[in-house]
Amino acid sequence: MKAVLLTGHGGPEMLHYGDAPDPTAAPGEVVVDIHAASVNAADYKVRRGGGAYGNIPFPHILGRDFSGVVSAVGSEVTDFAAALWAIEDTARLKSGETILIQGGAGGVAGFGIQLAKHLGAMVITTASAGNHSYVRGLGADRVIDYKVEDFATAVSNCDVVFDTVGGDVRAGCYRVLRPGGRLVWIAPAPEGFRPPRSDVETLRPNVMRDRPHLERMLALLDAGAVRPPTIVRYKLADASEAHRVSESRHLQGKLVFAVR
Repeated sequence: MKAVLLTGHGGPEMLHYGDAPDPTAAPGEVVVDIHAASVNAADYKVRRGGGAYGNIPFPHILGRDFSGVVSAVGSEVTDFAAALWAIEDTARLKSGETILIQGGAGGVAGFGIQLAKHLGAMVITTASAGNHSYVRGLGADRVIDYKVEDFATAVSNCDVVFDTVGGDVRAGCYRVLRPGGRLVWIAPAPEGFRPPRSDVETLRPNVMRDRPHLERMLALLDAGAVRPPTIVRYKLADASEAHRVSESRHLQGKLVFAVR
């Protein structure tokens, strides 16, 4: 099969388009003919290495979400997920609550804005000036330009923070929460970071792959409660350029490899 192979830690030049062995379905597994796959921030972090990403074998195939057609099923498979976990299951967001969503123009955060608004929450998000109209169109009630304004002093008394940015942003997230608030994260804080408050919850979604969450997402799409994000398509052979755009963190929606 054709694949983008990470041949070592470093910059986008470490990605090479080439051949890899065809996979087979072990017990409890399926093989999927992938038609499209997304580019996530976690991909360039793995590529750069360091921390938890420093001990992977090479060549390595990056990626974590995709769409396609199941082509082979291993033994013990009885059924075959997604991102609703952070807002509904982990944060337990309720109507009337206030949520701050970091990095609102991104694919996961953009879906989070729509879902939070559908649930009846007051939605605040951070975005660069060029993305303000986009995130307001997704349902954000208030947008903070993180290049101009410090969200940690501009916002207070939030019930929930959904941090999709991580890094140095994490410390400020704790400052905007009310006592008893919930911080849900999918992007890690700096190495060695310790939560500065004990009166709030720090939660990470245990995202698994299951049918009920996919069906819930389809129902939300059918009801018009959410819509797919803006999608920028790349050829699989152009993985290096897609990584450069992802790493710049100035994008709307999702970057997607059109595989077939």
